[in-house]
Amino acid sequence: MFTNEYAQSKVRVKEMLESVLYTKQALVVKKQVLDDLFAMAVAARQYGGGADAKLQRRIEKLRREFLQDINALLVKKTKVKRGILALEDERVRTIFEAKYLKGLTWEGIADMMNYSVVHVKRLANENYYILERGL
Repeated sequence: MFTNEYAQSKVRVKEMLESVLYTKQALVVKKQVLDDLFAMAVAARQYGGGADAKLQRRIEKLRREFLQDINALLVKKTKVKRGILALEDERVRTIFEAKYLKGLTWEGIADMMNYSVVHVKRLANENYYILERGL
């Protein structure tokens, strides 16, 4: 029973932590699309055509979505940071911050901390359950 509960907890926490990274990546893509559309509108104005209303509406819709996504990301990151800061072991805090807030790989974290990848993953795996209580 404990192992099943522990496994479910790990899955829930990993999904939430990874959603921070996915949201961040999606924002980068949306920002690029928004920049491209804005450049198109500016170019159209420069050459006298003016940006058409459809393009303007598309830019405004994407801008609103972008701002909503930024707010959602900030809420998620704040919640994750609070949970991580509640962990007692500084090594574990460093691992979770590096992995889920900075986007480092397990290998990168191991190199940074002078640990083996296996040890870094073991420390993380032992603490997902504890982290869930802080989220």
